[in-house]
Amino acid sequence: MEKRGRGRPRKDGALTNAQRQAAFRARRAAQGKTVTVTKNIPAAADGYDELVLENERLREELASARDDVESLRRDLAPLREMMREPVGCKWSYRQVTAVAEKCILYFMAKFEQAKKEDSLFMQHVYREQAAGVRFAWYDLTVGWQIDGDNERLNALVWSVTSNDKSGV
Repeated sequence: MEKRGRGRPRKDGALTNAQRQAAFRARRAAQGKTVTVTKNIPAAADGYDELVLENERLREELASARDDVESLRRDLAPLREMMREPVGCKWSYRQVTAVAEKCILYFMAKFEQAKKEDSLFMQHVYREQAAGVRFAWYDLTVGWQIDGDNERLNALVWSVTSNDKSGV
């Protein structure tokens, strides 16, 4: 006697899965119904135009900042030349102080020009450069400073603050 297989017995006219799928497709084609597919656009894409405009604005701002940097490089060229003045192997306290004062005056003149142009960023850049020169002078000359030089150079950098409304 042969042992019966597991599961429900197969009917004589049963179709395979492939046959059933083919029959379904044939019935569907015979009906002739069309299906409309609607594409749902995610909400994030709604702000695409604003993002493109913001991207263009940022690119223009970056180009402007690059122009400012290039302008600064051109502006600094005379100062670099001034620092290359032949003074022998050593600089005296008076020479260091004189060059520091020239640099601070130069940067503060540029600061005033940026103030007239209403450029807060460039005001900040020039003020910080002048302050950097003053701090470097201080570090180089500490212990040898003549009375009044520190206060004079400090006043050149920070005297504009009292009437400066830009917050720089």
